[in-house]
Amino acid sequence: MAGLWLAGKRRTAAGLQWAGIILRWAVGGNKKAAKENFVMDATNPVVMLNAGVWHIVETGRAADVALCGRPLRDRRAHSRLKTVGREHVCPDCLRAFDRRSQP
Repeated sequence: MAGLWLAGKRRTAAGLQWAGIILRWAVGGNKKAAKENFVMDATNPVVMLNAGVWHIVETGRAADVALCGRPLRDRRAHSRLKTVGREHVCPDCLRAFDRRSQP
């Protein structure tokens, strides 16, 4: 049913956001449960732009603190590490992430 509803609509950012909400509602999921079940991707974690510096975060957009321990007060965009590139990410976050990834 959700696919039929989307077929005739314009695909704008707001429309796609509403489509995601409707789809979550249709399958019984919600945003709070998705946050609680979030697990950091071991190969491509979420990064957040904070005051002009990309930081690795554990809980996606809901994060208040970066992996390096710095508080995120001026949050801007979020992305994935492979999209942004390791050379553009906070070196302290990369060191903390590399230590976590090792067994």
